[in-house]
Amino acid sequence: MNAVITLFGWCLLAVVSAMRFSGQPAFSASERARLVEQGDSKAKEEQEWLDAAPLLVSLQFVVRTLLISAFITYCVVAYGTVSGILIGTATVLCLPLAFRFSFVGAWADTLRDTAMPWLKKTVFALKPFLKWLRERDVVVNEATLHSQEELLDLLERSPDILSREEQERLVASLAFDHKKVADIMTPRSMISGVPLGETLGPLVLDELYKTGYSRFPVFDGDLDHIVGMLYLHDLLDLRRGSQPAKKAMQTKVHFVRQDKNLTHVLHGFLKTRHHLFIVVNEYRETVGLLSLEDVLEALLGSKIVDEFDAFDDLRAVAEHNPKSNNEPEGKEDI
Repeated sequence: MNAVITLFGWCLLAVVSAMRFSGQPAFSASERARLVEQGDSKAKEEQEWLDAAPLLVSLQFVVRTLLISAFITYCVVAYGTVSGILIGTATVLCLPLAFRFSFVGAWADTLRDTAMPWLKKTVFALKPFLKWLRERDVVVNEATLHSQEELLDLLERSPDILSREEQERLVASLAFDHKKVADIMTPRSMISGVPLGETLGPLVLDELYKTGYSRFPVFDGDLDHIVGMLYLHDLLDLRRGSQPAKKAMQTKVHFVRQDKNLTHVLHGFLKTRHHLFIVVNEYRETVGLLSLEDVLEALLGSKIVDEFDAFDDLRAVAEHNPKSNNEPEGKEDI
C-alpha cells in the first residue's frame, strides 16, 4: 500500500511540475492592445492569460514545494526516518525522468486546462502574496522580425491580412530605396529624339504622335549631346504651320546618373518640378530616360498609364555606341 501511495504522490508531483504557463501568443503586443480596445474576446482572453501567467508560475512553485514537503514527510512516516529521507529525496531527484514521457505532459496540460478557471481566481485573490513570494518573468515568445526578407515571407504566409494590391504596394515601397535609376529607366534604344535642325511641320508631328510618347529630347548631332526637350502639349498649335525644333524646345535639361538610388531621384523631381530626366553614365553618355511616372510606378508597385502611353515594355535591353559627353547649355545634374 505504501508503494502505491508513494508512486501516486510521485506522479502527482511530476504532473504539477510539468505544467507550463508560457508560450507563443496569437497576437503581438500592439495588435493585442488594438483588438482589446475593439472588444475582441479572443484578444481579451489572451491578455488575461498573459496577466495571470507570472502569478500561476508562482503558485506552481508554492504547490510544488508543499507537495515535495508532504511527499518526503510521508516517506519518513511510512519507511522510517533514514530510509524515508533517502527514498523521498531520491524519488524527487528522479522527477526529470518523468518529463521524458509525453503522456506526463499531456496529463499536465489536461489538469491545467480543467483547473484554469479556479486557478485564475485563486492567483488573483493571492496576487499580493504571490508577487511578494516569488516574482518570476514568464517567457512569452513575442514575434519579432530581423530583416525585410522575413517580413516579406510573413506577408506571403498571411494572405488574408492585406489585399494583393496592398501587398504589392508594400513590397514595392520596401524595395524602393534599394533600386537604382538603371533598374527602371527607359533604355537608350527606346529614346525617340528630335534633331536640333528639324523643322516641326504636320508630317513630323504626325510621326511624333505615332511613337506613343509625349516628350522628346532634342539632340545636336547625336543623343550624347542633348540640348533641349520637346513636349507634345506645347506643339498642338503647330499642326497648321511649322517651326524649327530649336525654337519650340525647352532649353532646360535635367540629367541624373544611372547609379543614383530612387529616393535621391524622387527628391530631385520634387525639387525641380520637372517630369523627365536624361540618364547618363559616369562618362556623361546618354544611357536612357527616366520619368516621374517611372519612379512612382516603382514606389507604388503598379503601372501608371497616361494618355500617350502606347507600349507595354520600354525596358527592352539594346546595345548602344556612345561617342561623347552631354554638355548642353542650361544643363542641370540631379
